[in-house]
Amino acid sequence: PQVGQLVNTDGSRARPRDLTLGRFKGGADPAHVYARIMLGLPGSPMPATNTLPPDDIFNLINYVLSLSPATPAARTPQAP
Repeated sequence: PQVGQLVNTDGSRARPRDLTLGRFKGGADPAHVYARIMLGLPGSPMPATNTLPPDDIFNLINYVLSLSPATPAARTPQAP
């Protein structure tokens, strides 16, 4: 890896996911996106967080899901 490049714990280069394709690691269900935000991605540079206020998490989930093609109504997160 080059200087400043993010790497996984195994030393491989961490590649950002193109969220506009609608492919989410762990699933595109709001509960799965919530889990990725809160728990991070073990083995990757994406850390867990427990410092975001609930409204910020809700807004972040909506934003992430809005980047992909239209989603079924069942995937629409509910306000906290």
